[in-house]
Order: sequence, then C-alpha cells, then structure tokens
Amino acid sequence: MSRVSKTGPALIVLIILAALAAGCGDQGNNFEQRGDRYYRNGHYDDALAEYLMAEKTSGANAGLLRRIGKVYVMQGDFYQAKNYFDRYFGARDSVPDQGVLLDYLQIAVERGRAGDTTTMVNALEEILTIDPSFSLGSYYFVLGDYYFELPDYRRAIAYYLRGLPLAEDK
Repeated sequence: MSRVSKTGPALIVLIILAALAAGCGDQGNNFEQRGDRYYRNGHYDDALAEYLMAEKTSGANAGLLRRIGKVYVMQGDFYQAKNYFDRYFGARDSVPDQGVLLDYLQIAVERGRAGDTTTMVNALEEILTIDPSFSLGSYYFVLGDYYFELPDYRRAIAYYLRGLPLAEDK
C-alpha cells in the first residue's frame, strides 16, 4: 500500500507534465495563426509580436523566418528584413523564392521614395547578391549614379554598362 501511495503522486505529476508539454507544442502554431491574421489586416506590429513569440516558444522554421522578414519589409526595416531573410535562406527546410527578391525590390522602391538612398542601394545590391541575373531595369542607372557621386567610378561604370542593353530596347 505504501508503494502505491508513493508512486501515485509521482505518476500524476508525470502525467501533468506530459500534458503541459503537449499543450505547449501547439502554442507556436497559435501565435503564427494570430500573426497571419494580423498581417492580413495590416497590423504589422501585432503580427511581428505574434511571430516573434512563435519563434521564441517553438523555434524558427523557414516559413516563420520568411513571415518575420516580410513583416519587416512592410515596416520598411531593411536591416531586420535582411537578417531574417538571411536566416531563411540558411534554414535547412527553406526553398529560396522570387518573393524575397521582390520584397527587397519593394524596400528599394519605398526607401528611394523616402529619400533613403543608402538603404535603397543596399536592398538593390542584396537582390543581385542573391540572384546576379535578376534584372533591375532602370535601377542599374540609379546604382550607377549613386556610385558616381561617391566617387566610385569603377562600380558606377559597371552598373551603367549593365543598364545600357535595357536602354537600347526602348
């Protein structure tokens, strides 16, 4: 009888711990789902908070890293977006996609409109780092002008030359 009473509470504690651990496994998905809802509704700060909680509680997977990076894109934070996209590309279960390149292009356009030329150039060059064959169109001339003003003529000429075949098509 004493043996049953000693193992009974230990067994109950073990069952409770197992139930708590099982319940915590779904918590990350709940954070991601709430983050997705906030994101769809344009509430990027709330989406980011939910995604970061999902990362903290369940760890990071490629999809979550991509979502966090996209929120930073929508907030115009190039450096944080780049940090999460780099982690996304480094994740074992990630498949690099054109969406990230378009996210960087979105940052470049928005930062260029805001007058933040340095961040715009960083975003454009990140695109070319990921996919050197990606066509930046007239942005090659923007890059050329940027480096011409530094003055870094070698880089300026390289970008102007990449844009010239595009100018001939017009």
